[in-house]
Amino acid sequence: MQLSVKPQTQKPPKIYQCAYCEKKYRKIDEHAIRQHNAAKHTIKCSLCTETLVNNEELEKHINSKHPPTRWCDVCKKCFELEEFKKHLREKHKLIILENRK
Repeated sequence: MQLSVKPQTQKPPKIYQCAYCEKKYRKIDEHAIRQHNAAKHTIKCSLCTETLVNNEELEKHINSKHPPTRWCDVCKKCFELEEFKKHLREKHKLIILENRK
């Protein structure tokens, strides 16, 4: 009787890096909730479908993935420059004064 050996077809598990402590885990959501009292990715980027764990991570994401934008510190949203000006005027009654020579 001859034994046959089948090649392993399982993919290695994905490993994720924690946004809080930078350690690596297979079940990052469970770790973040258990160790850092974090909610599962709850903050959504207003420019794409990405969701992140906190405002700091959102700001990093926006700066790296959507650089020509402006961040509203009042309502924690990101806008393209012209939309940002309109947002400030309409929502916060503010006007951006530009340098003109």
